[in-house]
Amino acid sequence: MKQGFRSFAASFAALSALALLLAPVAGNGAERKRYCRDFANYQEVVAFCEARYGTTIYCGGLDRDRDGLPCECTVGGPDSATDVCGRWRRRADNLNRKETGAKP
Repeated sequence: MKQGFRSFAASFAALSALALLLAPVAGNGAERKRYCRDFANYQEVVAFCEARYGTTIYCGGLDRDRDGLPCECTVGGPDSATDVCGRWRRRADNLNRKETGAKP
């Protein structure tokens, strides 16, 4: 019985050490997910995507339709003045009000 427990303990220790080695470490490439609302304008989004991913296509989910235009509804974006973006902005404002408890 002792031999079985020692074998199990050794295996558990080895797997734990491996998991620690493979786990992402903060500041070592592990960043939080970014959202369009995190950027002040379209130029910031494009600069972030090109620096981080080398492309503006998809770039971590910021370009959901994969047309090469991430966060196109942000200020200065190619679609920022369209009705679609107006509806998106109103929806985002309503969600922010619900989260913060602010009145419209």
